[in-house]
Amino acid sequence: MMADATDEHEHRFGVRREALFFSGLTLAVKAASGLGGFVAGVALDVIRFPSAAASAGGDLQLAPEVFRNLGLISGPLPAVITLIAPIILVGYTLSRTRHADILRDLDTRRDHV
Repeated sequence: MMADATDEHEHRFGVRREALFFSGLTLAVKAASGLGGFVAGVALDVIRFPSAAASAGGDLQLAPEVFRNLGLISGPLPAVITLIAPIILVGYTLSRTRHADILRDLDTRRDHV
């Protein structure tokens, strides 16, 4: 999709900006990683996961409700968050046909340079 979006950008504006798209993707990955760690930490605090016992090592005895809640935040919660992606992708309207038209036009432009 990134390559297709780069082609569409060149078609619309007359210049290629791969670095711009790559830097945006890199920023998104870093932001998602940071946000994921933050959400995980907050979720562990909310379920009252015993962080001091976990960092000390050894056998960790979890209360049944903490164990159940840990299962809920590591299964259904990420699944619900993942459902957001298709909603975001609704705005991506570049079809195969449209991309093929763009590639033909870009080839024509390059042949005339």
